[in-house]
Amino acid sequence: MIFVVAILFILTIVITLIILGKPIDIDCRVDNFLDSFERTDYNKNGRIKCDYLVWGFSEYVIKVNYFIFYKLVKNPFNRKNTISVKLDNIILPEGFQISLKEDSEDSKEYHSDYELMLSNCTSFIVKIYQIDNYINLSHPQLIKFYINIFLKVTNIRKTINYEFLIGENLGDSWVALDFGTTGSSIAFGNDNHNIGVLKNRKGNQITPSVLVFDKKNIETTFYGDEAESRIGSTDNYIGFRSIKKLLGFKDKNVEVCKEGKDLAAILVNKTFNDVLQVDENNVIGLEEAKRAVVAIPNNYTATKIKDMLFCIENLERFKEIRFIHEAEAILFYYLSNKSSLNEQFDCKNIKNNEIILVFDMGGATINTTVAQINKETNDTYEVKVLSKIGYGIGGDSIDYCILKSIFDFTSEIPGLQGINVFDDTTKAKLSEQEYNRVKEDLIKFSFGIKKKITQNQRKSELISATDLDILLSDLLSENISIDVEGNFYRIFKSKSRHCILQNQYFSQLIYANVSDAINEVMKITGNFKIDKVILSGRSSSFPNIENTVTGTTSCFEIINLDKIGAAKTAVAEGACWYGVNNNCIKLNNLKTSANFGFTKTESLDKKDLRFINLLEAGTPFMDREQEKIKSTQKIINFKDRFNFDSGNKVNFYQVMSNDCKTVIAENQRHKFSKVASIKLVQESERIGIKVYENDDVCCSVKMATDLLKEKGAVADQEITDANDKHYTWVIN
Repeated sequence: MIFVVAILFILTIVITLIILGKPIDIDCRVDNFLDSFERTDYNKNGRIKCDYLVWGFSEYVIKVNYFIFYKLVKNPFNRKNTISVKLDNIILPEGFQISLKEDSEDSKEYHSDYELMLSNCTSFIVKIYQIDNYINLSHPQLIKFYINIFLKVTNIRKTINYEFLIGENLGDSWVALDFGTTGSSIAFGNDNHNIGVLKNRKGNQITPSVLVFDKKNIETTFYGDEAESRIGSTDNYIGFRSIKKLLGFKDKNVEVCKEGKDLAAILVNKTFNDVLQVDENNVIGLEEAKRAVVAIPNNYTATKIKDMLFCIENLERFKEIRFIHEAEAILFYYLSNKSSLNEQFDCKNIKNNEIILVFDMGGATINTTVAQINKETNDTYEVKVLSKIGYGIGGDSIDYCILKSIFDFTSEIPGLQGINVFDDTTKAKLSEQEYNRVKEDLIKFSFGIKKKITQNQRKSELISATDLDILLSDLLSENISIDVEGNFYRIFKSKSRHCILQNQYFSQLIYANVSDAINEVMKITGNFKIDKVILSGRSSSFPNIENTVTGTTSCFEIINLDKIGAAKTAVAEGACWYGVNNNCIKLNNLKTSANFGFTKTESLDKKDLRFINLLEAGTPFMDREQEKIKSTQKIINFKDRFNFDSGNKVNFYQVMSNDCKTVIAENQRHKFSKVASIKLVQESERIGIKVYENDDVCCSVKMATDLLKEKGAVADQEITDANDKHYTWVIN
């Protein structure tokens, strides 16, 4: 009896092991290539990054390893099941073919539609080969196929979508371009230890972003310092500043018959060719560089990005053009100089994993980004963007506040009234030529005062009476003597309750928005503690900016790049570092950086407008089947005609604030941007939006008989329709 029980027990174990020996899953691994290629097309899929293989062979072999999973790894009764392998959905360049092999030693190859049966191995071979020796690979070509693995008997299936690009050798050299609102920088690098900002022909690393046309011969243009010296001569020249602001808008200058992107393209071309003419730059290999990365602000919509990329493409020099956000470039500048920066600013927190807030205030934008940087074990960094905000506020807005403050005292200095370009009555009295001349004079005047205030921010007088006399005398072309005890001069006394830095213009437009930008990214970020704050951009050194940032974040480990002369050049250098080292950087957006929705006007009253928020800021991006890029989306039932919305249009917006209702109601245009506009032909039924991790946006309206979609790329607005005076006064 005991013998029978023992046999039954053994049989039970054997049967159990046989049952457990049935495979439960299958997987396979295909090694990625070390190089990659990125391209951006907002008419299709936005920004896409693919593996890249330099093609210099007649054939290339890809080894695929597969793994069968069991409940018990060491079970002697695990079944050695036969698997079948088949390729599907094959896309190949013309003149190429693909085949299957059991292993690299096997001389027998199988056609791509053949079902390969494997039983006693753990890998197989996919072979790509060229049958036409005259194929032109000057532009990257896509190779894509599905690997279908089927485990017999169990009906377990696994499909892998494998794709990469092949093309010519693009080299290791990268050019980084930071075309700023007031100044531009270009960096070059071909090695982690060989990255630097280039000098122009005048020996400067920063070129003024100024463009001038000769009225007598419109084909003659000047840029940079030469344009700066001519722009005030409105009799002979047509001048442009802050051209970058015009990107994404349909404005066209009548005198030169060019849109904003055309003006920017000329400036980019002139600035880049300037550094090309410096012998020192060509020695390092700048002329041969085929890859570029351009830095853009956080608040750029797809339309603005398209226009910026157009400017770089117009150079006709680069095979690959990438973009990153300016604040991300600052992060990479920090990573490449981490030890020295922490030492210079006496930072105690130097751990590998940090949460960093970047505050970058340039000529036209505030960029605020919070990112978590993790140093991984395989010599890579993972940069997780936890939140980011971009406002249309910057150095030009500071100049605006300075001038508005001064024009409040026209009674004390009568000459100011005749040049108050912010007063519509005064402006109407000026001819176009007079207006342009006055505007240029005011730009130089306000910049002079801003510079003195920044230098003297810790003194009792923000500008001396003598310096103010000189600046006003130059502005008004008459001798001015300021009464140091008068009402006007007291606004420049730091301890006065009437100090310019404390008035409504600065408190509401500058400091309140700095605080708002920090608070917004902190809300989206969540309960993370900021380890370090990096300040960048030349406007960040204006009085009270740093104090506002540190006070709002409660973080006092501060790296202020302006104090080491890198406030402007750090973006170009950091962007170049990213290009050179992009394959050891995993840059991920985890959440939406703004609220996305549409507006609905309820009546003829222009203020009777509401915002229907579809996707809240901080909505996580999710992996979706059949999509390589993470995304998030929402569709709601919404039945309406939109009668009061510019001819039955559904207008979609991204709002850089959690208080969307207030931003829309008060028309705070520096905090929101239009991303799409869909004209209805019937009443709407459902309205939706889909936002991708790569900043691509797709908006949709479902009607009874049709579904209308539009990519997030509109250019149907004039710049003055979408922005306030403080943003546009320089270019109007």
